[in-house]
Amino acid sequence: ALTQYGSLDAQKMQILRWCKSKLDSTGVSYEVDEWIEEEKSAFKDKNYNRKQVMNLMTEMQQGKVKAVLFESISRLFRSVKFASEFLSIAEMNKIEIWETSQNTNFTDSSNPMTYSMFYFKAAASEVESRITSQRVTAKHREAMVNHGKDPSPRASFLGLDLHPKRI
Repeated sequence: ALTQYGSLDAQKMQILRWCKSKLDSTGVSYEVDEWIEEEKSAFKDKNYNRKQVMNLMTEMQQGKVKAVLFESISRLFRSVKFASEFLSIAEMNKIEIWETSQNTNFTDSSNPMTYSMFYFKAAASEVESRITSQRVTAKHREAMVNHGKDPSPRASFLGLDLHPKRI
């Protein structure tokens, strides 16, 4: 099971409640064998530096995983390409991929909308990450300029002052 945002304890409790709910409603038992908690950003570290997630993918390829549970797809995938690779491995190895907060099995081939939603959510996550990255970079730049720590030379590009004195 993957815990991604909010309190780790709250995420674990949500996933465990989902497991109990599935057992109660369908009779199918999902038990968490391993929790993956990574502090690295799925966007910043380009997914491939996330050792625990990469180990999970290796275990998926080796047939050691039956299902992957996570509270929100938006924190697991920050790249449509990486999400596609992950889903491809899951499909080849008949592994269920569940977003527990929405009770959605993304590998449910009987529902084409669910499959499409996987890619839509992965794309939305990538866009959100890029917007956040730009906002953080702009705020960092603004702080540097406002505190006189802008080390770059004055320049303009297409008539825009890339290094304003104050923002």
